[in-house]
Amino acid sequence: MAHTTPTKISSDHNRKQQQTPLASDDDLKAYPIVGRFPHLAKNAHRLIEWTVEVAKRSPTQTTAFKAPGLPGVVITANPDNVEHIAKTSFANYPKGDFLSSKLEDFLGHGIFNSDGEQWLWQRKASSFEFSKRSLRKFMVDTVQSLVVGRLLPLLEQAERHRRTLDMQHIFECFAFDNICHVAFGEDPGCLAKEGAATPQAAEFVRAFDYVQSAIVDRFRPPAIFLWRLKRALNMEPEKQIRKAVDVIHGYADRIVRRCRERWEAAGTESGGDFLAHIVAARGDLIRDESLRDVVTNLLLAGRDTTSSALTWFFWLVSGRPDVESKIVDEIRRVRGSRSSSHGSGGTGETTTTTFTFDELREMHYIQAAITESMRLYPPVPIGMHYCKQDDVLPDGTFVGKGWAVNHSVYAMSRLEVLWGKDCEEFRPERWLREDGTFQPESPFKFPVFHAGPRMCLGKELAYIQMKFIVSCAFERFSFQYHGGNEHPGLNLTFMLRMKGGLPMQVTKQRPGQEADLGTSDQRYVPASDCSAPSEGGGGQTSGARSSAPEDSTPAPGLGSSTPGFCTSTCISYSTSTDIRDLKVTHLGNLVVDVITDKNHITRLPDVQKTAPRQRGCRGVIRDRAIPDGATGELMPTAATAVGLPEDVWRRQHDAAGYQRGQILFT
Repeated sequence: MAHTTPTKISSDHNRKQQQTPLASDDDLKAYPIVGRFPHLAKNAHRLIEWTVEVAKRSPTQTTAFKAPGLPGVVITANPDNVEHIAKTSFANYPKGDFLSSKLEDFLGHGIFNSDGEQWLWQRKASSFEFSKRSLRKFMVDTVQSLVVGRLLPLLEQAERHRRTLDMQHIFECFAFDNICHVAFGEDPGCLAKEGAATPQAAEFVRAFDYVQSAIVDRFRPPAIFLWRLKRALNMEPEKQIRKAVDVIHGYADRIVRRCRERWEAAGTESGGDFLAHIVAARGDLIRDESLRDVVTNLLLAGRDTTSSALTWFFWLVSGRPDVESKIVDEIRRVRGSRSSSHGSGGTGETTTTTFTFDELREMHYIQAAITESMRLYPPVPIGMHYCKQDDVLPDGTFVGKGWAVNHSVYAMSRLEVLWGKDCEEFRPERWLREDGTFQPESPFKFPVFHAGPRMCLGKELAYIQMKFIVSCAFERFSFQYHGGNEHPGLNLTFMLRMKGGLPMQVTKQRPGQEADLGTSDQRYVPASDCSAPSEGGGGQTSGARSSAPEDSTPAPGLGSSTPGFCTSTCISYSTSTDIRDLKVTHLGNLVVDVITDKNHITRLPDVQKTAPRQRGCRGVIRDRAIPDGATGELMPTAATAVGLPEDVWRRQHDAAGYQRGQILFT
């Protein structure tokens, strides 16, 4: 699927969702008695998009919704307010009963749904475990095993058979397998071959997804007023939620039981996983119900946040060939550094499938691109808090006791006052210093991993996992979005998921791709011009044979200002010549030069170019002897077709000293 290079989110993939409009006066009008609450009800189905409109309308990026007899609601996108809520006055803004009561049957008193001492012991225990190098090593080893043993073979198979994959589902399966390995020492096998997942794991995933989708309605009118009554009367959807929660708790209880059995049998810590460490540290002091809450909360954090971030990242990059080129270039630079070190006497493998922890740390551009993706599509788009005592926010907004205070991470990323006029662009460079190293932002301006005492403990491990997947995947494959021209819908459960999934076609990564080649003032032949030959006109001589595999995938788009060269092996279609070592370097659908390992080619009437992601371009070399290592250049007619006048073309190539061959497209 060909894409043009976008300049904003609103244009890549023909993405027409944004620019975000301002909320009108009617959108914020206060009515007698009910105040502004009708606007909340009216926009409940598109709450996160609406918070952007409201934030842009307010000079302080904060709006309060009040009505007599009802607790107020404050929505803010102001970093000073976020710092006040998350850090300065942390004790005054707990989760509170408004939030925890709606999630208690699902998450219990786990770390994401508790306050006070219940939260503190889990935070301390988790902080201690996450600080251990052994856990980091265990995490890296687990991710490597899953990438090499499951993810890459799955992508290879999809590429070979030209299957479209739902990458959102793939990432959710990967993250679920990974968190179960790292946190519980379990292998549910969700990303293994079809049918390999345990029935209990498959049932759990279905129940887990359903509960997240259904339970979020408890925060929207009219369910916000009726869900307790429906649960008491065992009415839908509360009846189905109850059944799904039973499945979730049953699965978590089995994990806890097996962990305890291993610990009791060994008498000491029985594994490298997180739960084993908790059990070994606290033993009989912690109840099974509390461990079950630990399990469900870890599953929520470890599966859904990472899969959400990767889903939106792959979608954004699929529409930006310039970003993909820079990602691939960084991966190859890291590979090259390893090879150079080895060649000069360094130790370590020169050809391994994956990357070391230190190599991942050197991938600054990839970290910037992942971070920029999360800025635009934060896995947790809204943070919820409860005000214990009357307060005044730094921007002057009054907050009453019992009010709900929500900060919109999604809205913050789309405010010009915070991120500049290009705030709605996908621009990884905003996270890089002049020397190309990653530059973090204030967690109060970028609260994707929360901030203050509730800052995400797994932040660094999450980056390791995502960078590992991205580097291994993009080193070998490219991914094209096959979901149409419209912006994917936003599916807000507990996380920001992509409505309808992420359908993508997997193709081989172009070899020889470099990030800095090409200039922005050149015009290239569109990829759509490089189509497969029509029936009977394929350029294959009579009786010819070919060992090249058929490739019907379309050519990549060439709208990027930083296009990449690609070297492809071409197979002769001549009956009298069988050249398998011919290398053609091409820019999109234009041949740039030809190199062969053979000493001499006397005549090659027809060459079928079978480049990755491209088929149907025919190069013709006519009566030309090409010595080993020599190059042939585009004829003037072909150069003119890409916007270079013939005289300019001749001056450029004469100056370069190229040997002039006759290479044409027909």
